Amino acid sequence: MDGDGGVVAEGSGVGRLVLPSLLVSRFTIGIPPLLVSLLLIEIGETFGQSVGAAGQILTVSSVVAFVGALIMGFLSMRFNHKHLLLIGSALLALTAIGCAVSPAFSLMMAFYALIGLGSAIATPMIFSILGELYPISRRASVTGIVMSGASLAFLIGAPVITYIMGFGSWRTAFLAFVFPVAALGTVLSYLGLPSIHPGEEASA
Repeated sequence: MDGDGGVVAEGSGVGRLVLPSLLVSRFTIGIPPLLVSLLLIEIGETFGQSVGAAGQILTVSSVVAFVGALIMGFLSMRFNHKHLLLIGSALLALTAIGCAVSPAFSLMMAFYALIGLGSAIATPMIFSILGELYPISRRASVTGIVMSGASLAFLIGAPVITYIMGFGSWRTAFLAFVFPVAALGTVLSYLGLPSIHPGEEASA
């Protein structure tokens, strides 16, 4: 741990993976809502739903994310932050598969609601881990880099989704884009982040 309160060992392989782990995790969170917003008409047509009805997917997910965020205030004080981030990231990956193979609109809505839950779990953990690992002198710049993941989701995500739609469907986009990125974020977080327990120093 350094004098400013950070614990990242930048000289180690693990230390070098911390920032990419958090950046990819933040990037992943922005992809599913972008995909659904861009392809809402196609999703509705698949299940025989109007655009208004299909839009309930986003509404239900937002409600679940709100409730999940409230619960995270309790969980983050009691459980390992790395493990919580891994749960959130893995949930995003698994539910991306669920959305892609959903045979009915109700199942699609349920799986996408779990994406909202995964986002609610992962988002606060990203910034909690960031604050615990990086010294105050670097925290602002690192936060900016991690936050850029949200912008990159739009800058990179939109053309990638458009390209995938050229040869596939919205289901293909979930499988070929959302799932691999979420899986990558999960693996990077598992390999690159030290375990962080509430009230304890991280072990880099």
